[in-house]
Amino acid sequence: MPTSTRRATSKRQFSAPPKLPTELVESILSSEQLSKIDLANCCLVNHYFLSLSRPYLYRTVEIMFVTGDVENGGLWQLNETSARLLDVIKAHPHLLRFVRTVIVNGQYSEILALEELAYRAGESSSEGNTSGDESENGDEVSMTAGELAKWTRKLCTKSGDRYEKDTIPQKGSRIFNEGSDAVKFVLKTFPRLETLLVVEDWWDWDEVKGMLEKKRSKWKYSNKEIAGRNKFLHVRVVRRDPQE
Repeated sequence: MPTSTRRATSKRQFSAPPKLPTELVESILSSEQLSKIDLANCCLVNHYFLSLSRPYLYRTVEIMFVTGDVENGGLWQLNETSARLLDVIKAHPHLLRFVRTVIVNGQYSEILALEELAYRAGESSSEGNTSGDESENGDEVSMTAGELAKWTRKLCTKSGDRYEKDTIPQKGSRIFNEGSDAVKFVLKTFPRLETLLVVEDWWDWDEVKGMLEKKRSKWKYSNKEIAGRNKFLHVRVVRRDPQE
C-alpha cells in the first residue's frame, strides 16, 4: 500500500468523532427520563459533557431530615445522603449557582429513635434498655438500645432498599429543634433558590406555613404535587422575585 494511502487511512481511523450540536445535547440532558445517576455518569464523559451536564445534575436537589419522634415534631437532623451532598457543595461553592429547586423531606428513623433512647438512658456498651433479638440458632439474645441502633444502622447501610437508606442519620450532624428551623437552614444554604417543595406534613405545622406565607414573604404558594425520591405529597412555593 502506498505511503500516502496508509496515512490517509490512519487519519480516518484516529480522527475525533463528530461533536453533537450543543442544543441537541442540552435537549437530551433536560429530559425527565434521565436519573441523577445518568446525569452523574454524563459528567464523567469528558470536559465538554461535564460543562453541560453539571447544571442539570444540581438544578434540583433533595434534602432529607430524619427524626426519632415524628409524632411530637421531634429533633431533626440530616440523613447521610443529604449531609454528603452538602459537604460536596461546601467544598465546591460554585455549584450553588446551579441549584434552583430544593425538595425538603422529613422521615422517621428507627436508628435515631434508638440512639436517642440510649442517650437518655446514659447507656454504655454493657448497660441500658435492652431489646430481644434472635441469634442464628434461634435463641433470644439481649441487646441494649445502643447496640440495636448500631445493628439497625448496619442493616440499613447494606440494604438495597432506598427508603431504608434514607433513614440513616448522619453522625454528628446539626440538630434542628423544629421543622421550621430546618427549612430556614435550607433557604440560607441555597441563596439562589427559586422553588421550594416542602413535604405536606411539615406544611401543616403553623411554624413552617406561617414562615413561608407571612406578610412580605419572598415566597408564595403555588400548588401541591408528588415529589422526591419516595414520592411524597409536597407543597410547592415559588419565589416572588426570581433571581437571574
